[in-house]
Formats: sequence, structure tokens, C-alpha cells
Amino acid sequence: MAKKGSSRSKTSLPLAAASSSKKAQKKAHKKKAKAKKAKQKASSRALPSVLSCGVLVVQRPPHGRPVVLALLRADGSPDLPKGHVKPGERDKDAALRELFEEAGIAPERVRFDDAFTFESRYRTRNKKTRLPVMKTVRLFLGYVTAPVVVSLSDHGDYAWLPLEDDEHLERELHDNPTFLGAARALLQHWQTPTTLVSRATKARASH
Repeated sequence: MAKKGSSRSKTSLPLAAASSSKKAQKKAHKKKAKAKKAKQKASSRALPSVLSCGVLVVQRPPHGRPVVLALLRADGSPDLPKGHVKPGERDKDAALRELFEEAGIAPERVRFDDAFTFESRYRTRNKKTRLPVMKTVRLFLGYVTAPVVVSLSDHGDYAWLPLEDDEHLERELHDNPTFLGAARALLQHWQTPTTLVSRATKARASH
């Protein structure tokens, strides 16, 4: 009897090993399939991207501090002349078009400083569809000489804000992180005039 029992034990070992191997393979297959499904799901959730270009309009008078143009919304918060780039349109052309449409400043009045570009990237929602998108705002530095006639289309008012110290900028522009970041970068650019591209990621539904 002991011998028969021993025989049964010997024949059952390979079967157990095979069963364990199949279970491991099945588990690995499930894990791989789950990872593939998760990757596909993440890819399907990838946000569409939109690009908006505008101009940081600056006057540098012979006497006094430089000032930057701020378009004011109905609630008084500052905004920049900017808008979406049309298909086939170059970034700077889009920025100049938006400047003329929103502030009435003609392209020939603007002199670009090609050593400065500012970018802000954040998650927001499409104004029409309300679906989430990843938005990039690209700002170019444009100098204008006085007198400048500003003619508004979408905004209620405008102001020329002094570009002073960081505390002043924070007080004036805290409602618009992109504008604030660009103004700070501009002050740094004037101190060290090199090509500057700054990126900021902010989950804001506006600006």
C-alpha cells in the first residue's frame, strides 16, 4: 500500500507543476491585457491642444517707466490681446491680427523684439463646446511709440500698466497668471537680454 501511495505521489507532482505554470501564464496574460487596455484608455483621454497667440504691447517713454497694454474685462480683470491661430496662419501674423481686431493697433505700429517669447500652457475648456482642452498661449513682445490710439472691440476698457517691481505686478495682475508670468519674464529679459521662453502649467479655465 505504501508503494502504491508513493507511486501516486510521484505521478501527481508533474501535473501540479504543469497546473501552476498554466496559472502563472494566465495571470501574466491578464496583466498584460489589463496594461494594454489602460494604455488605450489613457490615449483616448488625451486632450486636444489649442494654440493662442498674442502681443505683449509695451511703450518705453524717454522719461518714466515702461508701460504695458492691458485690456480690461467687464469685471475689471486684465487681459491680453490674443486669440486662436487660424489654419495655415503663422504665429506672429495671428498675434498681429488679434491685436488689430481687439485693440485697433495696426501691425505697422508694432516693432517685435525677436529675443523674447513667453509661453503658458494650462488645461481649460473650449468656450463653445465646454469640453476640456490643453491650451498654449504664446506671447510676443511688441514695442509701440506714442501716441497710440486704442480702439476696443470685445473689452470694456483698457489701461497702460507700469512695469515696476514684482510686488506691483502681483497686485495688478494676480487675476491673470499668464499676464503676470509674462510681465515678470519681461523684467528678467531686460536685465539679461537673451532668448527667453518661459512655460507655465496652470489649471485655469480662463486667460
